[in-house]
Parts: sequence; C-alpha cells; structure tokens
Amino acid sequence: MAQVPQVRLHLYHAAEAPLTVILRQGPTRQTRMILWDRSTDSFTDGQWLKHKIYYERCDLSPDGQHFLYFTLDGQWAGEAAGSYTVISRPPYFTALALYPQGDTWGGGGYFTSASTFAIRGGGLRDIVGRAAGLRLEPWTEPPPPDAPGRPLADRQFATEAGRLFEVFRQADDGWRRVLLRDFTDMRFEEVRAPYDDRAAPRA
Repeated sequence: MAQVPQVRLHLYHAAEAPLTVILRQGPTRQTRMILWDRSTDSFTDGQWLKHKIYYERCDLSPDGQHFLYFTLDGQWAGEAAGSYTVISRPPYFTALALYPQGDTWGGGGYFTSASTFAIRGGGLRDIVGRAAGLRLEPWTEPPPPDAPGRPLADRQFATEAGRLFEVFRQADDGWRRVLLRDFTDMRFEEVRAPYDDRAAPRA
C-alpha cells in the first residue's frame, strides 16, 4: 500500500497588506507556492519547486509583492553554485533576482521594506537582474518575530496536516476551528510564471 506523503504548511504574512504566501511542503522536496488573499479568503495556486527549501530563511515583502527564499539544488558547478537566494513574485518561484551562495552557511534573508532586503552572506551578485525597484542592503540580524512592525496576521489561524483553519475564541474561553482549505490533495504539475520569458536563469 502506497504511503500518503506528509504535508506541512508554512505561512508568511505581509506586514502592510492582507496577503499571505503559503508554502505547501510534501513530499519532502516538493513545495508549492500559494498566494492567499485574506480579505476574500481566495487562493491562487502557483508553481512547484523540487529542491530543498530552507523555510526558516524565507520572507514576504511588506506589500506582499515579492517573496525571498533560499534553496539548494546541489548543482555546485552550475551558474547558481548549488545553493542560492531568490526573489520572486508570488505565487511563483521563477527568479526575478538570484544570488548564488555555494554553501548553506549563508543564504536566505528578509525584507527591510517593500523595496529593500538583506541576504545573509557576503560578495553576493544577482545573476538574473529582473527585480527592478528592489535594492540589496548590508546584512544585519533581523528583528524577532514579535518585534513592532514585523508581520502579524489580522486573524488567528492554525494548520494541521495540510489543512488551514481559522480559529475563533468562544464565549466560554474555548476555541472553535473553521476549515478554510484542505491542501493535501495536490500533485506536482508544471506551471509557468507569467513573467517568465524562458531566457533568464530560473530557480
């Protein structure tokens, strides 16, 4: 009997817009990016990536228009050096900017504003060059998740085995969960980003 792959959801909220990127992980090295508009609870299913993603090193810009992630494909002799940080336009992984890293000691980062970002690691250069209007800043340690100005959801949510719930407090101090969407029944498919011209390197 075939084993059902375990599904996990990783959520990244925009600080200044009702937008969330969901990274649906499962099987282990297959991840799909989904854009969630929390104002309408609508979901746009985007691209899949078959490389290892370091989920703790990803971030969504405050306006929800760009996503930063760090991934490893192990192609160490390639132009992207085997591991690299990417900036894309949700819900797609296709690179607008790609910074080769070459190891897993650095890489990944966070947005300091809607137009500026920082990446862990030195000597970085963008080999794609399509992230117009965005600027790389020197690395400083990011603020803690609960610091003022860091992204917080306007509602309370919970995830369980690939399902997303909204959580409500009851009058008796209990909690009620309402299913927003079940992401478990998804299979890999080729999806092309609308801004992909097939000429530039892709993540």
